Amino acid sequence: REVDLLGPLAFGQRVLVLAQPRSGRTTFLRALAAAISSETEAHLCVVLADERPEEVPQWHGRVPEAEIFAATADQEPREQVREAELAMGHAKRLAEAGGDVVVLIDSLSRLALGYRDPARVKRMFGVGRELAEEGAGSLTVVATVLDSDDRGSEVREALETTENLLLRLDADLAAKGVFPSVVPQDSRASGEDQLRDPDELEKMRRLRAELAEMAPEEAARSLGEQIAETSSNAELLSRL
Repeated sequence: REVDLLGPLAFGQRVLVLAQPRSGRTTFLRALAAAISSETEAHLCVVLADERPEEVPQWHGRVPEAEIFAATADQEPREQVREAELAMGHAKRLAEAGGDVVVLIDSLSRLALGYRDPARVKRMFGVGRELAEEGAGSLTVVATVLDSDDRGSEVREALETTENLLLRLDADLAAKGVFPSVVPQDSRASGEDQLRDPDELEKMRRLRAELAEMAPEEAARSLGEQIAETSSNAELLSRL
């Protein structure tokens, strides 16, 4: 609900998640994957690059309906790139056949090592869109960038302005027990006017203005409390 409120989420988007180490990235992605799987009829693909081998069965347990494409840390970077490209090719074919497909990639930073060029991950991220061909579906990409090193900065620079939705996960918030550790002030969306009616858009702007005046932890906790006190985002916005 928090992501959808700050977003909002829609098929055909490119969602970029900037994540610091120990910011709860994996937990966040699994929760998002489980919500997508349970709340939509989309086909879900998960691409894991350079993850620990034990992460794979944990993903299967959390989202058993998803297809997992894993290139674990014991594989060469070139093999990780090959697995990711196989996954994206598969996802594109499903979308071209009329399906709504969501691909979660963790992470573009690690795939950039395999490509030896941060700019090359832009092509992988950029496939997220509604397909124009008659009878085609949509391809949504949710991808992480590790906001911790030079390679993460290079990937972020290569992807500048290509996302529809940007979220940032903060390690300090996670350490203080805030979940998800999303910094509301650092999250932004484009094309909101096409996804919200005018009244909802105005109330969302009002909520963002209120959160912008708070410190990051205060804003994150305030948003979490408002979500906990309401049964839906529509109810939350109706109170503003």
